[in-house]
Amino acid sequence: MGSAEEYGLVTHDVPKEMEAIFNYAFDPVNSSKPIWHIIGTLTVSMIKRKRELTIPERQMVFDILQSLSSIAVVTSEAEKRLQIKAVLNCIMGETPKATGPYTFPDPFPRDAESILARVENDLAFEEEIEASPSPSPPPNNKRKRSQKSATPRRSAPRQPIDMSDPNMAAMLRNIDINDEGNRRSYKLKHKFDKVASDVIGRNGLQVGQWWPLRICALRDGAHGAMQAGIAGGATEGTYSIVVSSEVPAHTNIDTLLILVTDAYEGMDKDEGDVIIYSGSNSHDNEDPKNPVLTHATNGMRLAFKKRRSIRVIRTAGSPWKGAPRVGLRYDGLYTILEEKPLKNRNGGAYLAFKLVRDAGQPGIVTSRPDVAEKKTYDRLKGSL
Repeated sequence: MGSAEEYGLVTHDVPKEMEAIFNYAFDPVNSSKPIWHIIGTLTVSMIKRKRELTIPERQMVFDILQSLSSIAVVTSEAEKRLQIKAVLNCIMGETPKATGPYTFPDPFPRDAESILARVENDLAFEEEIEASPSPSPPPNNKRKRSQKSATPRRSAPRQPIDMSDPNMAAMLRNIDINDEGNRRSYKLKHKFDKVASDVIGRNGLQVGQWWPLRICALRDGAHGAMQAGIAGGATEGTYSIVVSSEVPAHTNIDTLLILVTDAYEGMDKDEGDVIIYSGSNSHDNEDPKNPVLTHATNGMRLAFKKRRSIRVIRTAGSPWKGAPRVGLRYDGLYTILEEKPLKNRNGGAYLAFKLVRDAGQPGIVTSRPDVAEKKTYDRLKGSL
């Protein structure tokens, strides 16, 4: 967390615990406003009025970040009550459904990103438990857009995962697992020093390295965000991206960089060695001239400017025929060769980035996950 001097502000004695933060008057004009209301109101005002924050408003944001950075361990209760992730994402420019560009000035987004990474480490990743096993899809099955499952929920909780299985134990090493009713949660062990992900290059990964869950990729330093597709930011550039979204298969990859792409919901394209990746929060902008430049998108711009290689983690959600059938896989280093402004379906501006796989690497290992890994994945998802 940056100092008050770095921000050109003053240091206040702000609260450091959830209850005190919830009740603290960060806004001296309206003392009853919770932090999420303060940040949300400032964001809407910047978008609608196309303005910057005033000095008093910057002081409020700084005080909020100071409080959030001081929480010893972020619990699920604290996150829900204070809406911590929503607040931090908003400051980073990742406001859902933002209809226009806005910017919290540096170094607010940088510090918000740092706090968010710690919050995600403290919180558990949860998934819903289905009533029947969720095996990996059969081979030669055409990839389709994901659909919500109509499978009924389990009436009884799952039994513990068999950690005596060496393959399962290796997959889930240093991860705590808890089953409660119809929810399963995964959380990094607090005493475990996970591999740092804010590293340029392959960071010790091997092409073809595979994980059943995103938290496993976080553990091994592949990708530093549990939810965001872009890891990194405006001050250091992008370290890694996760490729998972879909667009119509007939769209030519060169045409995508020329035509206005407003006929489909997604705006990304994956052809293996070449990827078109849109900046974050690109879908809902309505400003035809100014794209939404989030902290993450500015990271992509910096990586493009410096021609810095980016780790690509491909998921089963990718429509490319060589994508993993389940889980996530490291497919090597890619470099952004082109940045191009396009229009979304609302006519709003956004940035698209063309990434090309670096030469001199082993080929993409499309055989991963292998048969044994798929079986272990199926046991994890369908354990009884």
